[in-house]
Amino acid sequence: MRSNWFCFIAFLLPCVTVAAKQTYIVHMNHHHKPLSYATQHDWYSEHLQSLTSDPSSDSLLYTYTTAFHGFAASLSPDEAESLRRSDAVLDVYEDTIYSLHTTRTPEFLGLDPQLGLWAMEKEWGKKPVGLVYTKGSSSSSNLCLPGSLEPELVRGKLVLCDRGINARVEKGAVVRDAGGVGMILANTAANGEELVADSHLLPAVAVGRKVGDVIREYVRSDGNPTAVLSFGGNGSEREAVAGCGGVQFSGAQYGNAPDTEARCDWARG
Repeated sequence: MRSNWFCFIAFLLPCVTVAAKQTYIVHMNHHHKPLSYATQHDWYSEHLQSLTSDPSSDSLLYTYTTAFHGFAASLSPDEAESLRRSDAVLDVYEDTIYSLHTTRTPEFLGLDPQLGLWAMEKEWGKKPVGLVYTKGSSSSSNLCLPGSLEPELVRGKLVLCDRGINARVEKGAVVRDAGGVGMILANTAANGEELVADSHLLPAVAVGRKVGDVIREYVRSDGNPTAVLSFGGNGSEREAVAGCGGVQFSGAQYGNAPDTEARCDWARG
């Protein structure tokens, strides 16, 4: 008799299947909400309760009310299909979980740390680089507007750019596209000592009008102007330190901008 009961149970087991639930995003037509419901949440909850005979079931996970009208819920495939057939439902999407591919972008992209700016970083702050400024002959060149820089004059050098007219980050892109290796973005009278931190596309430092005027005068008076840029750290006061003809100063590079009073230490050697 025991053997017969075992065979009977073994025969029934393959017939018992429970559909695994998973998360779905349900896009609702909020205009269909009956006035009898005080909130969208109440309407969604009741809508889900109609799918199951278990009154204690609570499959609603989240309610969207701002840019998207709908909810997230834990549903079986059959329940999701039932919702799709409802006139109040615009669509039902299976939730997709995305995993982080990398936390080390250069290696993930196959970039060689011995090439490009990664290798050049070791040299910043050690060797002076030629500094280019058009000495006022062309306002578009001074402002580093698109197409205004001559690659044969800029290639391999730092470029002093006046702030104004076009976007600050675009000026760096213009310098980079012309072959420049870095930029000093100097304020004019229009901006005074205001410094804004930007995520530039090449090594760059921003300085106020006073320091900018010192650098401009240096470029005009020196037949072979040079400059040095070095990174000042990763802390809350991230800045770039630059030097031109014995003048050292600091300014905003990216992140939190340092004090707008850029230091200027006269230390001619």
